[in-house]
Amino acid sequence: MTRRPRAENDGPGQDSFLDIVANLVGILIILVMIVGARAKTVMIEAQEATPVEVDSGPNRELEIARTTARRIEANIHELTEKQRIQQVHVQIKRQERDQLHLLLTAAEMELKNKQANLTQQQQDQYQQAQQLAAAKGRLEEVRRAQWLLDHSPTAPKTLEHIPTPIAQTVDNHEVHFRLLQGRLTYVPMDELQKQFQLDARQAVDRLRNIDEIVDTVGPIEGFRLKYTMVREKSVTPTSQGPVMREYAALDSYELIPVSDRLGAPLAEALLSGSQMNQVLADYKPELATVTVWVYPDSFTELRQLKRHLYERGYLTAARPLPLGVLIRGSRDGTKSVTQ
Repeated sequence: MTRRPRAENDGPGQDSFLDIVANLVGILIILVMIVGARAKTVMIEAQEATPVEVDSGPNRELEIARTTARRIEANIHELTEKQRIQQVHVQIKRQERDQLHLLLTAAEMELKNKQANLTQQQQDQYQQAQQLAAAKGRLEEVRRAQWLLDHSPTAPKTLEHIPTPIAQTVDNHEVHFRLLQGRLTYVPMDELQKQFQLDARQAVDRLRNIDEIVDTVGPIEGFRLKYTMVREKSVTPTSQGPVMREYAALDSYELIPVSDRLGAPLAEALLSGSQMNQVLADYKPELATVTVWVYPDSFTELRQLKRHLYERGYLTAARPLPLGVLIRGSRDGTKSVTQ
């Protein structure tokens, strides 16, 4: 093809226009390439982000069943572990309860021992008070005798002296009497104790259901015996550990007279054939001790009675009692002391 000859009138501006057009075309080509590259990248990312369709067939149901089974098995193991822990806690609580019960029993025993010691201390104080009252009574008797001696116009009388041996605890059989208002009466301690022993057999059976029994036997020779039995507990150590046992015990007793005018005046009681002489006829002096429960209003008669018994070879044990106090005893009491 023959190129058209360049016109003479084509100036420099024509070349500049062509250059601009060429540049624009190049820019457009570059933009098209960039947009195409970006579109390809977006499509690849979209394909990668598209989730894989989950199979909803039998495999999916099998996987769900397996997951459920694993969860149930885990729950079973968890419940079994909780049950085992609960059983351990129950066993620990049971052991703690047994230990507390044992400690409580030991504390009760210690408390009863302390109470027994306190009762013994009170008994000692009571005995001291009785001895002090008896000493005051003898002192008053001596003062009265001294006053009569000083103010009597007649010749003085010779005072009789009764030898007083060393005091000793009574270990042989005791025969009991009471001196009240100058009257001497026999206290049937042996007879009442025998009747109590017969009655106590039934009381032991009743103590299986209750902790304490208060009952009365008699009357015998004008006296009733009121007694209190209790159910005791003790802890005995064994090879298998401490063992607690229960038993019946006599806690206390007291003698209740049916009348304040029992017996006879001392002058009559010392006569042959009296109640006292009939009772003492069954006991040899070397095998028995006469225990006299005496009240402050009869200390003078007590001296006369001791003189009479001394001449017959009997040892005498005096048990002073305050007015209004009954003859009584307990497992924490003391033995009589003879002179």
